[in-house]
Amino acid sequence: MVDTITAERLSALQDGDDDYALVDTRPREDYEAWHVSGAVNYPYNPDDEPDEEDVAELRDLLDGHDRVVTICAKGISSHDFAELLAERGVADEVTVVDDGMEGWSRVYDVARVPLDADDVVVSQVQRRAKGCLGYVVGD
Repeated sequence: MVDTITAERLSALQDGDDDYALVDTRPREDYEAWHVSGAVNYPYNPDDEPDEEDVAELRDLLDGHDRVVTICAKGISSHDFAELLAERGVADEVTVVDDGMEGWSRVYDVARVPLDADDVVVSQVQRRAKGCLGYVVGD
């Protein structure tokens, strides 16, 4: 059995000093169009059973990391992939991002903008997945 984490928890992992490998299991074209910073791509098809050569390639890709986090479009194929990693003993700890990239697209960072005025509040909202910025102004 593999554990799951939220996209928000992945965001916290990225901001921390945790040692882990992030593997994006989507097709290469999808990965190249948009991916989580620091992720490596290993296109995974649940219908294809990896052989020993594939497992050796995976070990090289993980570069000695004992902790692996997997992500895909919706958290489905990456879950299958995570189970495979656990079964084959490729990593000591394997985790899946719930809702995959869909969940990641809903992660926002909010920072309050310092102002001299006490009657106005301005917050900057950044969509972590795309880097889009927005502002919320209130009184």
